[in-house]
Amino acid sequence: WLSGAGVALALLDIDHFKSINDRHGHVIGDEVLRHLAERLSAAFPEPDVVVARTGGEEFGLILRDYDEISTMIRTEAFREALEAEPVVCAGIEVPVTVSIGVGSFHAERDIDDDGFYGAVDVALYAAKQQGRNRIVSVSMLEPGLIARRNIGRSSQPPRPRPRTQRDA
Repeated sequence: WLSGAGVALALLDIDHFKSINDRHGHVIGDEVLRHLAERLSAAFPEPDVVVARTGGEEFGLILRDYDEISTMIRTEAFREALEAEPVVCAGIEVPVTVSIGVGSFHAERDIDDDGFYGAVDVALYAAKQQGRNRIVSVSMLEPGLIARRNIGRSSQPPRPRPRTQRDA
């Protein structure tokens, strides 16, 4: 699927999702998650785009044959449309915004897929730190920020732990 193709990644995180759950309850929070998944799938229907929930209130897009700029343009249009139209659950209007980190894979910088994902994750965190409801790309980050994030992380894969009686 990825042979010879450029790949971009976008990570989207719902802003203030805990507040949505606290104010409206987990049933509405779950509806917001479903609504966002449906909106993402509708906005990115191409077969060369993968939409996934990566955990909690975070979603990811893997875009084949996209660069950072085209990914920013597409995700910004999605962000604006989401902001303009609140989610309606059980007659309750819930305003939803997202922070987004984007990047495109560069073999020189991204030694492995963890490094690539990590760089985009740093961009997402920067979008949150800069006030939320915005996009930050990896290329917009301060030089060295990604390297500082990886300080103390081993490049070696974790060793398997021995099985114990409790594992059986």
